[in-house]
Amino acid sequence: MAAFSGNVSIRISKDIRFSRIIVPWYGIRVQKACSVGNYRPYTRSPQPVRYIAKHAKNQESQSSEPMNSLMDNVKENEILHQMVDFSELEEDKDCEMNVTSTNKTKQDAEKLAIGALATRAFSVFELQKKLCAKKFPLAVIEAVMVELQERGLLNDYSYAESFARSRWHSFSWGPGRIKQALLQKGINEANAKKAIKEVFEGSDHNQVSLLGMSKSALDRLFDQALKQWMRGKDVALETRKSRIVRWLQYRGFNWAVTSFILKKLEAKS
Repeated sequence: MAAFSGNVSIRISKDIRFSRIIVPWYGIRVQKACSVGNYRPYTRSPQPVRYIAKHAKNQESQSSEPMNSLMDNVKENEILHQMVDFSELEEDKDCEMNVTSTNKTKQDAEKLAIGALATRAFSVFELQKKLCAKKFPLAVIEAVMVELQERGLLNDYSYAESFARSRWHSFSWGPGRIKQALLQKGINEANAKKAIKEVFEGSDHNQVSLLGMSKSALDRLFDQALKQWMRGKDVALETRKSRIVRWLQYRGFNWAVTSFILKKLEAKS
């Protein structure tokens, strides 16, 4: 008999679990035994729990059902009305914010572009690339480019002519290399050719030789080549000639100009 009662107690203890419940208004934890099948996890209720008898709950729900449905309809209409008004306000607000942000972005882009042009000249392509790197919208960049060109602050031909003249006088670059550099900077071929022609031929077309260069430009090029020629006076003639050919072709002069300068150097020596 004792063994039987011991087995019963062991089975009962296996089927019993302890869960914790909390009385919200006291904050006291209470141990409650429940069966395994009816086990519910411990949760904290944000509001006090009020016990309502089953029959009273049914009566209360039945008596309040018409009133609840009426109140639900009223609340639903109020909520829909509020949602419509709120959505209209939000739409107007968003539109106003978009206009403001777009104007601000354009002002920032224009300010950045003018600041960059104050430091040095830019082509349209270079300035567009600079603004794209700053994550400005494409529409804003195009609008700023058009405005700057209308104001005369941005001009591809003026930039091409200034660039060609600078490279010619500072580094003795020829038409070929200058044209290649201008095309890489986004200058179209028409503006590049026009700028190169202005720099190497000048306004006096009567003095332009068949080589596509004015007499003053050829004289200047010969003086620069003569300095290079005299540096190798201690080496063999063929070596001096090959050095001059490489020097002229590296700077973008065609073979006609190179041959003309080389003959004058040989006659000079």
